Amino acid sequence: MERVGGRLGKMTRPLCLYLIAGELSGDRLGAGLMQALRVEVPEVRFVGVGGRRMAAEGLESLFDIADLNVMGIAEVVPRLGMLMRRIRNTEDDVLRVAPDALITIDSPSFGLRVAERVRGKAPNIR
Repeated sequence: MERVGGRLGKMTRPLCLYLIAGELSGDRLGAGLMQALRVEVPEVRFVGVGGRRMAAEGLESLFDIADLNVMGIAEVVPRLGMLMRRIRNTEDDVLRVAPDALITIDSPSFGLRVAERVRGKAPNIR
């Protein structure tokens, strides 16, 4: 639905939601969220970052969440450059897509960094 004067108004284009899940548990939660939202808004479009379950629900994922599955300093340090690129790539993609809302599900070190960067450049994205 399109916002009109800060309120939901008549739909002129499908609702577009950008979801970010960086872990398997988030992929599971995201898939459930997508199912529930589709009941309310059948024509909703989902884009973002997720895994197989979210893809099965129709998510157009920017990349596979396996790239984000790192734990501990020993795994993070060697992959820091790639992780920072993924944050920038995701930020750029959110800005390109200009969704109605950005929803981060888990992996706050990734999702909230993306959200903060997007908020600074496109405060109209909820």
